[in-house]
Order: sequence, then structure tokens, then C-alpha cells
Amino acid sequence: MMIITYKDPDADIESLDDLIDDETILYFGSHNFSPSSWGFIEGNKNQQMVPNWELGVLFMPKAGSKADKIRILESLNVKLPALKYAEDDKPFIPDILE
Repeated sequence: MMIITYKDPDADIESLDDLIDDETILYFGSHNFSPSSWGFIEGNKNQQMVPNWELGVLFMPKAGSKADKIRILESLNVKLPALKYAEDDKPFIPDILE
């Protein structure tokens, strides 16, 4: 899942209401942003090669869409907005990798 917002990364975001607005783009999909997933231009720049076909759903910016987008995100089993890392936080690394 990807949420695209145009917010200052240092902004104080404490709730979905602070994070989401009518201009927010929601993208739900099973793929990533690699050329295999999105394709690349071939030939004389007149052909597009897409090796993998995947399904995604895009909710575009639209006037009056904030409430619907918040309702969609609230129905998911994720905590948004994510908690910010503290200065003394350390990333999780499995013992096998240490």
C-alpha cells in the first residue's frame, strides 16, 4: 500500500485528519516501482514493455474526497500515521544477520 501526500515531513501529524486531504493520492497494489512492474520504453521510444502484470487501485485527488479516503484507511489493519522514530531508536535486525 502506498499513500502519497504533499506534507512537510517535519509537520506535526497526529491523526489521519492531519495526514489526509482532498489532494491525497491513495494507491493499493501488490507490486513495487521497479521497471518489471511498471514497464519501460523500448525500440525507438514507441513501445512499452511490461514483463509483469499486477493489479492496483488508485484513488486520485478529488474535491470532497477526504472523508472517503479517511474511511478507507480506517478500515485497514494498519496504524496511520506511523509513529516517528525517536533519536535513540534502533532498527530491528534478526539475530541471524548480526
